[in-house]
Amino acid sequence: MKIEKLPDFAKPYKKTGYDVRHKGGSYQLFRISSHRVEGKSYPVLTQEYIGTIREDGSLQRKSTPSRHPVTYQEFGLSDFLMRRHHRVLQQSMFNGSPESAKVLIPLAIVLYVFGTVSDTALSCCRLTAGQIDLLRQVRPENLLRVERLSSKILQEQQLLFGDDRIDFELLMRLCVVDSLAATVPAYPAEALEILGKHGVKTWPS
Repeated sequence: MKIEKLPDFAKPYKKTGYDVRHKGGSYQLFRISSHRVEGKSYPVLTQEYIGTIREDGSLQRKSTPSRHPVTYQEFGLSDFLMRRHHRVLQQSMFNGSPESAKVLIPLAIVLYVFGTVSDTALSCCRLTAGQIDLLRQVRPENLLRVERLSSKILQEQQLLFGDDRIDFELLMRLCVVDSLAATVPAYPAEALEILGKHGVKTWPS
C-alpha cells in the first residue's frame, strides 16, 4: 500500500523490507522478502504477517510463533540520558560543533549504557539503531572524546541520584522496545518513583 494512502499512525511502519496493508478495517504489517527458486528466472516473493498496527501507533504482534523471533532494543536509560544531559554534555565539549555533538553524544551514551560502542551495541540501542553507518565512521578517531563524555554522564548521574543511581539505571536498562514498533514505552513505575524522590521531572510523551 502506498505510504500517502496510509493513516499517520501506520506510516512509520512502511519501510524497506516491510509493507502495510488494509484488511478488515485494520492495518496489518507484513515482512517482505524474495529468494531464488531453481527453474524460475525471477525471484519468488515471500510475505510474512507480523501483526496489526493499533491506532495509537503500537504494534500488536501475532500470537503464533514466527521464524523471526521478536527482537528488542534498549530504550529507557539511553532516552533519559539524552533528554536530561544533552545540554550539559554539549557544553562540556570544548570547541565542539553542534554537528559533532550529534554523533559523539549518542556514542557516549551507548558507551555508558553498554560499556562498549561496538556495532552490536549500536544496533541494540533504540537511540542509535538508525544511524549505525554514520556513527561507525566517526567512532575510531573519537574514542577518547567519547570516553570523556561517558565519564561526564557518570558524574552528572551521581550528582542527580546519589545512592539511588545504580537502582535507577538498572530499572531503566530493563525498559526495552520492540525493534519494529513505531511507538515507545513509558518509563517503569519504580524508576518514576526514584525520579520523583529526587525532584526530577519527566517530559511529555
